[in-house]
Amino acid sequence: MQRETILRFICAIAALFSLTVISGALNFLGVFIAPVQYRGIMLVFLLIIIYLTTQAKEEDREQRAKFGPLDAIFLSFGLVGAGFVALFYESRVVPYSMFGFLDTLGIVMSLALAISLLEALRRLTGWILPALTIVLVAATYWQEYLPGLLGGSGFTLDRLLYALYVGSGGIFGTPFTIAATIIIVFLIFAALLQQAGGGQWFSDMAIALTGTSRGGPAKAAVVASAFLGSISGSPSGNTATSGAFTIPLMKRTGYRSSFAGAVEAVASTGGMVLPPVMGAVAFIMAELLGVPSGSRQSRVSAGQEQFEDGFGVAGVMS
Repeated sequence: MQRETILRFICAIAALFSLTVISGALNFLGVFIAPVQYRGIMLVFLLIIIYLTTQAKEEDREQRAKFGPLDAIFLSFGLVGAGFVALFYESRVVPYSMFGFLDTLGIVMSLALAISLLEALRRLTGWILPALTIVLVAATYWQEYLPGLLGGSGFTLDRLLYALYVGSGGIFGTPFTIAATIIIVFLIFAALLQQAGGGQWFSDMAIALTGTSRGGPAKAAVVASAFLGSISGSPSGNTATSGAFTIPLMKRTGYRSSFAGAVEAVASTGGMVLPPVMGAVAFIMAELLGVPSGSRQSRVSAGQEQFEDGFGVAGVMS
């Protein structure tokens, strides 16, 4: 119970901090936080939440085991690596990007953050994605030994860690920028709408539209997931919300459990790409292609300007 209380407090602080920075409210107080510093702080919040909600072993997650020494070690790696970016941005991180290399301290910090993120990724998705990441990095490191078109001069460890820590395609690059400055706002207000009863309203409207037609419960699941996905952008959250009533409803009308679960899972995944949230992919595409999306256009018209930060990553901030 104590861990849940701490987790709720951290989530509330992270949400308030994010809205305060993105809205530009800190500027009125004469406080300026560089975009990369903001991302570093948000990554600290994110790692704390992940390690408080997941355990290293699957059986520990099922038993809701307590926060253990292994969790503390991996979390401390991430806090040190991300906190270093937030606290020493001007004195350390900016020189890294200017001169194009990391010193010994920078290598240690980037390696610690990479280890923590890989473990967090393993806990959230399993072994496949972090293993694939490690294989690709190893292939880049030992590229000179690869045959044919895969061969090349390769990169040294310090260059790889530099790209990971400072490069525009690294940890604090465009994908995390979009997630920390745009997607999070949609998710926060989607959660507020859910708590205000918006999710139930969408569900009731979906049943009213499709309930009398053939295959009505399954169609209601699709429509409800589309509505909820348009504001949440989260397939898992969509499934947990709308699936709580659509799956039992389908089962009561004769659908097999496996079919009901599959309908809800597919519908929730498809609902993620409906406007305005559309997951993170649409915003990343707009950022990379330089094509203004509706949200970016509104942000610019609200007086926010686009700038190029110290990492060479385009961001949007007041």
